[in-house]
Amino acid sequence: MAQRLLNMKLMEGLIKMAAKGVEAALDEVVKRTRLASLLIFLAMASSVFAPGAALAQSPTNIFDPAATPAHSIFGLSMLVLSVTLGIFVTVAGLLLYALIRYRHRATDSAQEPAQIYGSNQIELSWTVIPILIVVILFLTTTRVILDTQAIPKPVTATDVTVIGHQFWWEYRYPKLGVITANELHVPISDPAAPTPTYLNDVICGRIA
Repeated sequence: MAQRLLNMKLMEGLIKMAAKGVEAALDEVVKRTRLASLLIFLAMASSVFAPGAALAQSPTNIFDPAATPAHSIFGLSMLVLSVTLGIFVTVAGLLLYALIRYRHRATDSAQEPAQIYGSNQIELSWTVIPILIVVILFLTTTRVILDTQAIPKPVTATDVTVIGHQFWWEYRYPKLGVITANELHVPISDPAAPTPTYLNDVICGRIA
């Protein structure tokens, strides 16, 4: 009988030690997960703001459109960028708030908190809002595409064939017999003799 009680005490001690070891391991995993989440967030933030330094070194700039339809395409790009940036800031902000607000504390009890299942308001909002965003982006994109394709091509237009390679763009001028790389040259336009630029048969987007 005494031996059985001793064995039970020994097993109870081993179970407690194993539970403490598992709890310590889980705490370590949570700490590393927080650090990884923070590093990922910082990396994504730096990838958003880092291209600004490279723009000053490049002769081409997507934020300075020159072609006739490029201004409407640029406006559409800014709309999409604004929407996606707003979504990113909202989601990242809520995630960061949840990580900080509900982090593990030494005073937390081991009891599981009250569980809440289902919320019609939240489920309705995360269903309707994305649908509205997609519909708005679809309509604005369709309008820009139709307006761009509806522009008639002038008889005196200069034809340019653009070929996208792995790391550079190739521009061919069939009527002039000239081939350039990474730089698109178009006739200069002025109010007295306007020379608009048109895009036809565009497969891969390239904004001048």
